[in-house]
Amino acid sequence: MVLNKNGWGLSKMIVSSAILLIALLFGLFNCYQFRNSKETKKRYALQNVTVETIEQKIRNSALNYVDGYYQGNIGTKEITIPISNLIYYHFLEKEDLILNKNENCDGYALVKKNGKQLESEAYIKCPKYVTREFKEWKMV
Repeated sequence: MVLNKNGWGLSKMIVSSAILLIALLFGLFNCYQFRNSKETKKRYALQNVTVETIEQKIRNSALNYVDGYYQGNIGTKEITIPISNLIYYHFLEKEDLILNKNENCDGYALVKKNGKQLESEAYIKCPKYVTREFKEWKMV
């Protein structure tokens, strides 16, 4: 920067202020993201996750998925919803499927109509647990 007898010009002051503001916003954003990721890890570490809780989360997510995309109208058939779809459309998070630190589960949900109500069943496969009547080919 070249200083003249009057100091900085207005354009140089605006550019310098904009650069400082962008750097400040970038730093604040990174601090906020770091804090959120740390809280998320702590939240999942403190929970007592069992196979039943994972299945319940999958059942609830599948019903919310059907309400969101089919408005609850699936006819008389049953729908198979892979867990990958529930994660992709943000009805479920990958962290919801962690049984232990090293055990990730995968599977699918079946949603069918029983009278006027929708029912959901979860079928999961974990390293040390597989739901009865689990069919690998339905996960695709």
